[in-house]
Amino acid sequence: MQQPFGRWLVGGVGLIMIGVGIAHAFKGYKAKFDKHFSMPTQTQQWAYPICRFGLVIRGVVFVIVGSFLSSPLIKSTPMKQAVWGSV
Repeated sequence: MQQPFGRWLVGGVGLIMIGVGIAHAFKGYKAKFDKHFSMPTQTQQWAYPICRFGLVIRGVVFVIVGSFLSSPLIKSTPMKQAVWGSV
């Protein structure tokens, strides 16, 4: 964060992760992954709901991590050095 544009680079990575998370969640919600699978119908009955759930949850996790990374764009004051220095 001390480097020039460091805050903007970290925030940009966070915004990209938020976009990827939304895309994953949308893909899981719309079930647009089925063209990549060729399974028997009996396996599809239990595998598709698990895959959809997994994609949506992965999207949620990416959005959460991206929001943590993009928080320097919102906060104008850097975190206290004493907190990070003791870690």
